[in-house]
Amino acid sequence: MKFLIVILGFVTIVNGACESGKKATAETAKVETQNNLKKISWSAYTRGKQELISVTEISLVVNENGTVTKEKNITSEDWKALNSLVEKLDLNEISNLEAPSQKRFADADLASKIEINTNSASFTSSEFDKTQPPKTLVPLTNMIKNLAGY
Repeated sequence: MKFLIVILGFVTIVNGACESGKKATAETAKVETQNNLKKISWSAYTRGKQELISVTEISLVVNENGTVTKEKNITSEDWKALNSLVEKLDLNEISNLEAPSQKRFADADLASKIEINTNSASFTSSEFDKTQPPKTLVPLTNMIKNLAGY
């Protein structure tokens, strides 16, 4: 009986340590993003078309089918707003987000994804339809598209 109590106590301690490690990882990603966000890229593609919007602290570049079609400077207010939207995301989980629709599988919509780069890591979302991103990515996707004039 004493042996069972010792084992249960050990399992409880190990489980608590694992949970605090997960929280620390999420917090680390959030702090890293606040201090080290380098680039955000949104891409949409299918067999015959590719669109890429890349945003850094100083510029936005739109690339369509391998050709730069637009370049513009980004204001510090826009960059701060993008940072704020990224800070609300759990970067470690964006690759697991479920798309609300699957039109991209039948070429009825372009397959899209978002990539967020920091000084030390890159976080890529799961694929989603260009017109219907996962709910948590909607504000960020909309702001990137609006900045690009889409």
